Order: sequence, then C-alpha cells, then structure tokens
Amino acid sequence: MILFAGLLTETAWTSPPDESAALSALDEKVAGVAAHFVAMPPGAFEMGTPEGAVPRGDNEVLHTVAITRGFEMQATEVTQLQYALVMGENPSRFKSSGDCEAGRHRVVMGVEVCADNPVENVSWEDAQIFIDKLNAAQDKYRYRLPTEAEWEYAARPAAWTLENSGNKPHPVASPTPNAFGLYDMLGNVWEWTRDLFGPYPHGTVFDPQGAATGSCRAVRGGGWTGTSVGARAAQRTCVEEKGRYVDLGFRLVRDAR
Repeated sequence: MILFAGLLTETAWTSPPDESAALSALDEKVAGVAAHFVAMPPGAFEMGTPEGAVPRGDNEVLHTVAITRGFEMQATEVTQLQYALVMGENPSRFKSSGDCEAGRHRVVMGVEVCADNPVENVSWEDAQIFIDKLNAAQDKYRYRLPTEAEWEYAARPAAWTLENSGNKPHPVASPTPNAFGLYDMLGNVWEWTRDLFGPYPHGTVFDPQGAATGSCRAVRGGGWTGTSVGARAAQRTCVEEKGRYVDLGFRLVRDAR
C-alpha cells in the first residue's frame, strides 16, 4: 500500500515557479503518491471490445497489441498541487476550500489548490507545456503522455462515476489501486493520451502510436460526470487539443533518457 507521504506538507511556495519548484512536484515528500511511478513490463493484450459485447463502440475494434518496451506510469492523475508547482497557476474548477477534503486546501504560488485532487480543465496543449517544463528541469527521465495502447494496457476497473462521485472529482488514490498499483484509471477525470484519434488497425500491431492524421486527441477512462457504463478500459472518445473540461485531466508516463 502506497501512503500519502508528505502530501499534506505545510510548505508554502510563494515565488514564481522555477526548476526547483518543478522538481518538488516529482518529490514524494511533497506531492505524495502522485509523484510515484509504477514500472509497467512489456506484454501483449487484446485492445478494444469483442463484437457482440454490450456496451461496445464502433471505434473499439478488437485487435492484438504487443507492448515491446517497458515504461513507467504515474500512479495517479497529475494533481492540482503538482500542476501549480510547475505552472504557477491552477485552472481547476474544483479548488476552493469547500471543494477539498478536510485539511487538503492549500495556497501554492499564490493560487488555491485542493492538494491531492486531480487537476482538471486542462487542454492537451496545457499538458504539453507542463511536460516540457518537467523535462527541462531534469535529465534523468523523459516525461510524456501515454499512448492509447499503453493507457489501455495499464487500465483495470475501480472508478468514481456519476453514481457515486457526489457530482465532483475526488482526491487521487482514494479507491483501491488496480493490479498494477495504479489509481483512478477509470473514472474521476478523463485522461488525455498522446495519440491522435482514429480507427484501430486490424491484426497484430507492435507499440502502436495512434492515427497518422486527425483533428482531435484520444481521451480515456471516463470521469465523475459519466455513468459506470462509460468507465471502461476500452472506452475512447476524441477531444480537440484546445478543449478544457471539468472532468478532463491527465497522467504522465516516463522513460529513462
């Protein structure tokens, strides 16, 4: 069981964010379990949904995917605390003291945060700026968004959805983790992936990188505004890169440089 080590730290950052603040976002003593990454081994799986299954979308054609290279996935979605440390702002809708669990409201970089709530209301472009700042602050890892295939490979059930969310997102890592030790893969907030949205291939593919062209990015996992029917590992939809929604956030993947 991963504990929230240092998540409720009383340390206050009031100066503009710099590389040291960005590095603090990756420190488990500051950011708790959100700074933890889980090693994902290579493997193969059936991506999509079998014909005849209910529910099933037309864009969920079942096909075999082989993940040939291991990677590390963030144990939780990126939190408001992490985002504020790196970006100096918090675009989230749910960030006031009334939105936070008891004792989790903070003022960081002059902005309010629910320290361990997922950052939401962030576009794909916002996520890329966040990632660029993290990568500029250190040279050990290369941070990025997961591909759709990596995301689905890592996903297993356990979700905050419309039926049980109380009409708001919840602190990360509050449900039980999945078999890999990852939290909130389904529900809480939808998650951006790196891939352009497009049709799946047929047959076996190795380390797919998504569609070659497209007008939107694939998002995964369902969110607190949707029903449990939509919180499925194979569920996918597309959102334009500039889109910002109160039930849409992201989590990171990292590779050794």
